[in-house]
Amino acid sequence: MIGKIFKFIGYTILILIISLLIFVNTALFDKFLENRLKEQVLFTTGLELSFSKFYVSFFKGKLLAENIKLSNALTIKKIDLDIKSSRLLFAKLDIERARVYGVSVNIDRDFKIKSFSKNPKKLDKSGFESLIIRDFRLENVSVKFSDREGNVASFVSKDFLIQAGFNAKDGTYSGVIAFNNGQVVYNNNPYLLNVACYFDFNENSITIKELSISSGGLKIKSKGKFAKGKSEISIKGKADLFKLTKVEELKNVTVAFNLNGDVNVLKGDIFLTDGKRKAKGFLTINIPEKKVSVKNLSGNFKDHFISLDGNVSFKKKLKIALEASIKGKFLKNFHVNLDIEKAKEWNYNARFYGVDCGNGVCGVKVISGKIPKLSTVKLNLPILKTDIENNSGWIDLNLKQARVFAHGDFFKNGNLFSGLLTVKKLNLLGLNFPKMDANLTIKSKDYVVFDSILLKDGEGTAKLKGEFKNNKLNIKAKLNDFPFKKALFFLDKETLDQIEIFGAVEGDLNISGKYDNPEVEGSVTLLHSNIYGLYFSSVNSDFLYKNSVLKLDNTILEAGDGFMKGGGKINFDNEKIDLKFKGKDIELNYIPLEDLYAENSTGQVKIFGTLSDLKIDSNFSIQDVVFSDLSFGAGDFSLSMRNNDINLDFILKNGLSGKGIIKNGEEMDFNFKANKFIYNDGENSVVVSGEFGFTGKTDDLNTLSGSGKINSLEVKKGELFNLQAKNADFKMQGMVLTSSKLILTQSFPQLRIDMTNINLNIDKDEISSDLKFSGDAALVNNILKDQEIEGVSVNGELNGNFKLYGIIYSPFYSGDLGFKGSVDLKDAGYFVENANLKVTVDYDVFEIKNFYGKIKNGSINVSGTIIGSNIDLQAKVDSIPVDIPGFYADASGLVFLKSLTEEGRYSASGYLELKNGVLNVEQMLSGESEESFLDNVELDLKVSLEGVTYSDPDITLLFGKSNLKMRGSAANPVLSGVQLISKDSFLNIGNNRFYVERGRLVFNNPLENTPYVNIVASADLNNYRVRCFLKGSADKINIKFASDPPLSQNKILSVLFGGGINTGIYDFFHTGAEENLSGVGAALALNTLLSSFNSKMRKTLKVDRFFISSQVFDVTRSPSPVMSFEKDLSSRLSFLYAQSLDTGGNLIELSYHMAGKRNIYIRNEIDGSVTLEFEIIK
Repeated sequence: MIGKIFKFIGYTILILIISLLIFVNTALFDKFLENRLKEQVLFTTGLELSFSKFYVSFFKGKLLAENIKLSNALTIKKIDLDIKSSRLLFAKLDIERARVYGVSVNIDRDFKIKSFSKNPKKLDKSGFESLIIRDFRLENVSVKFSDREGNVASFVSKDFLIQAGFNAKDGTYSGVIAFNNGQVVYNNNPYLLNVACYFDFNENSITIKELSISSGGLKIKSKGKFAKGKSEISIKGKADLFKLTKVEELKNVTVAFNLNGDVNVLKGDIFLTDGKRKAKGFLTINIPEKKVSVKNLSGNFKDHFISLDGNVSFKKKLKIALEASIKGKFLKNFHVNLDIEKAKEWNYNARFYGVDCGNGVCGVKVISGKIPKLSTVKLNLPILKTDIENNSGWIDLNLKQARVFAHGDFFKNGNLFSGLLTVKKLNLLGLNFPKMDANLTIKSKDYVVFDSILLKDGEGTAKLKGEFKNNKLNIKAKLNDFPFKKALFFLDKETLDQIEIFGAVEGDLNISGKYDNPEVEGSVTLLHSNIYGLYFSSVNSDFLYKNSVLKLDNTILEAGDGFMKGGGKINFDNEKIDLKFKGKDIELNYIPLEDLYAENSTGQVKIFGTLSDLKIDSNFSIQDVVFSDLSFGAGDFSLSMRNNDINLDFILKNGLSGKGIIKNGEEMDFNFKANKFIYNDGENSVVVSGEFGFTGKTDDLNTLSGSGKINSLEVKKGELFNLQAKNADFKMQGMVLTSSKLILTQSFPQLRIDMTNINLNIDKDEISSDLKFSGDAALVNNILKDQEIEGVSVNGELNGNFKLYGIIYSPFYSGDLGFKGSVDLKDAGYFVENANLKVTVDYDVFEIKNFYGKIKNGSINVSGTIIGSNIDLQAKVDSIPVDIPGFYADASGLVFLKSLTEEGRYSASGYLELKNGVLNVEQMLSGESEESFLDNVELDLKVSLEGVTYSDPDITLLFGKSNLKMRGSAANPVLSGVQLISKDSFLNIGNNRFYVERGRLVFNNPLENTPYVNIVASADLNNYRVRCFLKGSADKINIKFASDPPLSQNKILSVLFGGGINTGIYDFFHTGAEENLSGVGAALALNTLLSSFNSKMRKTLKVDRFFISSQVFDVTRSPSPVMSFEKDLSSRLSFLYAQSLDTGGNLIELSYHMAGKRNIYIRNEIDGSVTLEFEIIK
């Protein structure tokens, strides 16, 4: 029976346990537990608790709650708990893991909370004996607090951590609260805090093991213990005043303190140091009395000795009492007495006085009252100068971060200030204010009238007028060419740097509404703008900013010949953004890549989402993509952004495509493909197939890494070359492309180029490579043809080894070049065989090691250097034929060709031997002279003409030994020196040949090649030995004759020209002798030969002058004798008749000689024409 009873009890317990397990896994248990939690919270805090979702799984040990709300004071997005289910059976709540997300606390001035239960340890209403939390984390916390005096503080931190454990049975609780970069905003002033606090507490005490707080230049460390009736606190701190205030004059200035005490009073030392010297005092903080006092703060500081005593009290009313003495470099004897009180209104009594404050006596006396009386305010400090008498005067503040000047009335006529305020420089709290001149009246802290405000930056201005009253603005502004970023001076530098928009603003604005929530509307134009790298010539928009919403209407962005039009809204409260733009024929130019732009683009851009999660969709059809003046043709382009990831995709109609992604603005991954991509600029064409991809960070291009392959490549430049390559791999690291090998070939003319160790630096536009080539020299003919150089062709082989380096578009070469073959200089009439060229190239230095070639039976050998346009060459020639109109010979010698200081001019020196040659003046005169390279070559050559024959119809001179110099222009050289005439030479007079017995030509005219002639020649005629003596300048030779046996001159002439002796001049002219007078020698001799008949002819013909000269009537014929008769008709009028003895042509001239060396000539020319000539002789 007893066994049955125990069996029944066992079954009953089992049924109860099973029933309990079933119950705790039903919605009824969830509701039951939810209600118990609400009751417990209401019981302990007096606040109502609510959930949008509450879920408990007993078997899984899971508790989940979402959207928890505790009245208006607390909201939590999510609580996630892992619980030990087995411990619940023993009334113990053991939480293994707790995660709390999105905590928001709002405590306003009207917030009230019910007192906690006197003994919360037992948690009477919860039914749990103990509570243990083993792993607790809290993330994303924001707190907002406002008091009755209008002070508002807020705290936001995403990196927030709480780890804690609590045992309700013995009341122990320990843990850590920490966060980094928590943002605290107090009355619109932002601060970043880093906090770490380790603590323990129970019902008897709270122990702070360590509390550290840091914010900017402030660092505090504290520890202590708080118990009933007793507490111990230790606080150490240090503040960098420059980091806290940004005042340049406070650089290296720090305040440090070390305090000990309890919750009522803290005392300890305080230190003030400038990095070199230190001042020390005693600091007391009385918390119940709300009083801070400093005693005997004294010491050397910033080149001064300071002594300060004072206190500040916050109890009931603000009260400040301060007495200080400063002596040193700038303030030699300066004292301050200051008493300030503030209950409802300010009450103050301040007195500053000193001797020699900087550069003069200074003093300040301020007396409190209904209207503050500034009886005397005179300061002359390095940073502050004032001159105020009876509340009127000026203040000049000169700090490194601020230069402000105010002139007017202070605390006068019911105003705080009225007058001119000039801001030349102001950097306050990270804000850079523009230069400003303002006429304003500050009636009170809540009422300011702006009569006029002028902001200036360069040529740009912004003019404002209006007022600020009862926290409301009413201002009108007009901007003219004002820099966009300068207009945003109210933004801190960090925020301003993130706004990558540049340009000049024009337009009108109206500013109204509350100071902390203004309403701004207007119409503005942004000129020559750079918007996140995109260039627009102008941006026009109507806008309205109201209740944190910016509305853009009729926004037009112009670029090129097109525009984009659209608008939308940006809500700064919920951060929502919705903008749409459509464009047509617009030019897209990305300024960082100034050489890259898209012409005639048509498409749309949509910007939506939130400011923190921006989304963008854009699509454009582009008529032409241009990079560095290279046209890549039309194509389609699309861009989208999601989760801060930007996806790019484009395809060009000529075979180039690409796609990629920029992740979170940090990482990028791009791939490109070319399928017979064609580039053609009319003269050059490139066809390429291949692929390329790379990855890396957007802010550090040195992290780029990628690879690619050229499947096929064809580079063509007209008829110059057509190079092809296949299967070339390359890699990318940073901004450097490398490839081990690239082989370029072409079939005709045959050419192969091997490029190895290729290194292409895209960032610096630099290239380096080893280059080896070989091929048909006929390629040079294509280059000559391309450069329109005619009359030269080559045939043979080219080869070379080079280092290629420098700028991509104009690289340098260093290495060796070789050529073997022949060169045909058609215009010069030379064909160079067996040519062999070796050249070393380094940058612009070409060193010709050797150039050798054969020309007919001669040879040429050239060496030297060419540096840019500077030439220094030497050429050795051996029997090189020289063949020009009227002259040919074989040339041998050594010539040096060098550049002169004057650009484009050269000198030629050395020596030349001309042999086996013939000189024909008639043929030389008939040749045409053209401007050529020879005009720019100055000669200084030693020349030998030995063996050269001078040929004329009546003279043949064989040159002997030479001592000649050739100077002047190579196109018109001038000879100097002596040239001997060989005895094998002869000249013809009449029908008689005279052989030279001795002779020489002396060249001594530096301006022309007119030698002095001295020749003796002889002939045997009719049993007479007749000698001819030629002396004088080549253009005026005197000729005399002598005979053996001796004869008179008349009889010698009869022998020469008549065959016998006859003395009549008439007979001489009619014996046919004139038929033998052609030729240079006879023409120059006749005037001397007939000199004995001159007087007789003048008397017979009744003329004043009679002479025979060597002239040229017809330029197509050689010089011939001309007989002239001249008669003076008066002292000023003369008549001239001249007739050629060779052609019979005649010339008639009438000349009139006026005063002042002026003459008039009227001529009947040989061709029958009549000319009139006016001559002025200078």
